[in-house]
Amino acid sequence: MEKLTFQDILDASINNLQSGFSATYVDIIVSLMLTVMCVWLIVFTYRATFRGVLYQKSYAIALGMASMVTTLVIIAVSGNLVLSLGMVGALSIVRFRTAVKDPLDVVYMFWAIAVGIANGVAFFKISIIGSIFISIVLFIANSYKSSSMSYLLITHQESGSLNSVIEILKPRVKKYRIRSRISNKSIDEATIEIKIRESEIDDLMKELKDDKNTLDVSLIEYSQELSAT
Repeated sequence: MEKLTFQDILDASINNLQSGFSATYVDIIVSLMLTVMCVWLIVFTYRATFRGVLYQKSYAIALGMASMVTTLVIIAVSGNLVLSLGMVGALSIVRFRTAVKDPLDVVYMFWAIAVGIANGVAFFKISIIGSIFISIVLFIANSYKSSSMSYLLITHQESGSLNSVIEILKPRVKKYRIRSRISNKSIDEATIEIKIRESEIDDLMKELKDDKNTLDVSLIEYSQELSAT
């Protein structure tokens, strides 16, 4: 009796899944194992390139679950046109109302779903090579840093003296925009979005603090893009 190798089992699973015949237990396990491998890379990339304030472990778990569930759905509907149409109709009524805080979160979710679809029909080369390529691109994009960073400058100054702050900012920052301004009889509070080189922050803060009209100044770093003023 000829001994089966793992490659033989893998080839048989690919043929079964792609031909639309009923998947065996081995076929399902092979697809899920490959999905888990790709999901590990997705979660590792997500955690390593995360730039937000609070890393959510639950979202990383959700990526894995979404990918594996998608794999099972694709296996179930592959080769069955009636079941495929019924599944499309059922999923079309689903509405997700969770707020997306970072646009990249959507990219990771689509990545996880794409892996599930590819592995569900045994396109393992697409899922593995695609995942590695996307991960490399994300790491390269994450390593790139602009020479200028965006900050929120919060100042308190004597009433009517905001112009003195603006005059200090103009020669030192690349862009600025007044986001909010609160005035009363004696004090003005202003929130100004600025884009400045990191090496010039100390000089700017020192000049603002030395300004006789400025009572207090704070600088907050954040990751939003600043449009031209």
